[in-house]
Amino acid sequence: MSKYQIYIKKSLIVFLGMVFMGLGINLILYANIGVDPFTTGAMGVYKLINKYGDYTFGNAQIVINIVFLTIAFFLNKKKIGYGTLISAVVIGFSVDLWKIILVESFPAEISFLASLLILVLGCFVIGTGIAIYISPDFGLGAGEILPMIASEKTGWKFKYLKIVGDLIFFLIGVSLGAIYGIGTIISLVLIGPIAHQLLPHTKKVFNLVK
Repeated sequence: MSKYQIYIKKSLIVFLGMVFMGLGINLILYANIGVDPFTTGAMGVYKLINKYGDYTFGNAQIVINIVFLTIAFFLNKKKIGYGTLISAVVIGFSVDLWKIILVESFPAEISFLASLLILVLGCFVIGTGIAIYISPDFGLGAGEILPMIASEKTGWKFKYLKIVGDLIFFLIGVSLGAIYGIGTIISLVLIGPIAHQLLPHTKKVFNLVK
């Protein structure tokens, strides 16, 4: 297989991961009992940038990706690859597209139990998306690159540092006026460990594809 073909396959896997993440983010938004920490951070940025113009939530996702990837560049630029650039751009479009699909497909009001189940499903989908796009080792996105760098430098497990990273995103969002709830706490606990557990399996799938 040529180098060009490998790049194409890795790019498609990263793209697939972003599709999963966009869906998961919208499921958590639809549950409406508190969004995941990364989305909380993006909501805060969304509120901030809309003071200066008319922007979408996907635009806020792109802004927060650029800021954290810039930080990561000075810490360990080797972790930034083509997949990083793909994820920084595609995640915003994925979020906006899935929002249109879900708004038209789902009922406007649901019970608390249904919200809770959809939230957990959203956490699983996001965790799956993270594991998928990390698996080809093609570059990391904003939500995972700093915890991964810290994991390699300290020897601590990625799943715990992912929780710390998510907590930072959460605090940024809250400081900028984002709303949070019980779903934020649940997703803070679930998403990192789910991605950590699924990553070895998605790597195996990628090896089969390669």
